[in-house]
Amino acid sequence: MRLRPLIALLFGSALLASAPVHAQQKPDDVIKFRKGLMQVQGHSARPMGQMAKGEIPFDAQLVARNAAMLELTGRFIAEGYPAGTEKGASETTRARPEIWSDTAKFRQNAEQFQAAAAKLTEASKAGNLEAMRPAFAAVAKQCSGCHDAFRVK
Repeated sequence: MRLRPLIALLFGSALLASAPVHAQQKPDDVIKFRKGLMQVQGHSARPMGQMAKGEIPFDAQLVARNAAMLELTGRFIAEGYPAGTEKGASETTRARPEIWSDTAKFRQNAEQFQAAAAKLTEASKAGNLEAMRPAFAAVAKQCSGCHDAFRVK
């Protein structure tokens, strides 16, 4: 399964990114971490979006697993953008400078995503599309809002 290497990369990188030595980390390593984080989140969100739109059949187990993954990875969003990682030597980033100039707003968005992801995890316990759909819409809204404000298109 292709998700397992991504998860291993995510958590291995998470240990690095959450260590108290942010200043000693290479920006390229932190940029790779946050790209991996977003890749895992996209991989987790995509099928739920397809289910919500009726493009694929509802799968309660997949929703529960992917909702839990969004909730877990959401905890690392703000940590993926420490000062000094605005640019890498070889890694490119689509992060806008506003992440670092308006840190409070960025952190607030990350916290709102985390809260929405937790509600999605809770809604997934109902095991039906009717409970999942509005909770997923709230998560998707948080993703879009943050991307609109803090990511270069």
